[in-house]
Amino acid sequence: MPSSCEGCVPASASAADVMRAYRARRQNERHGVLSRYRVLGFLNAGTYGRVYKAEDARPGAGAPDRPGLYAIKKFKLDREDDAKTFRGLSQSAIREIALNRELAHENVCRLWEVLLEDNAVFLVYEFVDHDFLQIIHHYLTVLRTPIGGATIKSLLWQLLNGISYLHANGIMHRDLKPANVLINTKGVVKIGDLGLARIYTDPLVSLYTSDMIVVTIWYRAPELLLGARHYTPVIDLWAAGCIWGELLALRPMFKGEEVRMPPKSKTAPLQVVPKTLYRWYVDRCGTSSGFALFDQLLQYDPERRGTAAEALQHPWFNEAPLPHITLFPIQSPYTPERATDDPPWMATRPRRPPV
Repeated sequence: MPSSCEGCVPASASAADVMRAYRARRQNERHGVLSRYRVLGFLNAGTYGRVYKAEDARPGAGAPDRPGLYAIKKFKLDREDDAKTFRGLSQSAIREIALNRELAHENVCRLWEVLLEDNAVFLVYEFVDHDFLQIIHHYLTVLRTPIGGATIKSLLWQLLNGISYLHANGIMHRDLKPANVLINTKGVVKIGDLGLARIYTDPLVSLYTSDMIVVTIWYRAPELLLGARHYTPVIDLWAAGCIWGELLALRPMFKGEEVRMPPKSKTAPLQVVPKTLYRWYVDRCGTSSGFALFDQLLQYDPERRGTAAEALQHPWFNEAPLPHITLFPIQSPYTPERATDDPPWMATRPRRPPV
C-alpha cells in the first residue's frame, strides 16, 4: 500500500501544481516571528519600518552562545503605484542583509537571523542598550561634565577596530555617526546600520549610485561634499574623526543645514581663522600625540588620512591610559589579527581577544 505524505503531488502533476505544493510545504515549515520571540516593547521607527525589543521564546534561549535580548528590525516591502502589489525590498535593506550575514566581529552588531512573514522581512540583531548619541546627550544634559579622556580613548579604539575589520573585508560603512555606533552595558562598542554600506574593490571603480546622499551631512568627508564619484574607505575615517570631536565637545563639529558655499558678504570679514578652537582641541586631546591622530583623521586630503589599521597602531594608543576592549581594565589592548590568509575581500572571523 503506498504511503501518503503531506504536501506530496502525483507524478503526473503539472509544474504549477508542484510549485503550489512546494510553497504550501514551505509555509507550513516556516516559523513565525511571534513563535520564536516574545516582543517586550517598541524601540524606534524610520522610513524603513520599525524596531522592537524582544527576548527568545524558545527552549534553550539562555544558551551561552546567544544573547538574552534582541532588536528585531521590521522592513516594510516597497509597493507599486497601485499600493496593492509588492515590489520587494529596498536596495538598502538588501545590502544590510547581505553584508551582515557575512560579518562576525565583536565591534560590529551581529545579525542572528532573517525571517519572512506577512509581506515583511524581520532582521533579528543582538540587542545593544545605548548609542554614542545617547552618551553625548547624557553627559551634556545630566552629568554636565566632559567625557573622560580614558573613556574616549577606549571608545575610539573600539570604533576604529570595527572600521578596520569592515575595511579589511572590503566594506565601506558610508554612514557612520553617533546614532549608528552602539555600546552595550559592558562598554563594548558595536557598529550598526549597514544600510548604506557598500563592497568596494581595488582598484577602485566609480561608486556613483542612485542613493545620492551618502553619509549624514555633519559627518560627510570633503570629497563627498564636493561631489566626488570616486572615493575610498577613508570617508569612514573622516566620520570617525567627527565623532571623536563630538565626544570631546559634546556637540557636532561641522553642523550644517545644507551643502553650499556661504555668500562672500559673510566670509569676507574672516581673513584669518582664529586659533582659539584649534588650541581647545589640542588641550582636550590630552597629548600632542593624541591631537596628531585627531588631526590625521580630519585631513582634507584623503590620501593623508591613512587607514584604520594604521590608526590602531598610532603611538597615542600606547600611551597611558591604555585603551580597553571594553571600558573595564584588561591586561593588554587587543591587536586585531586575521584568522586566515584569505583575500582581504573575504569576511573572516578574527581571533578571540585576550581575556
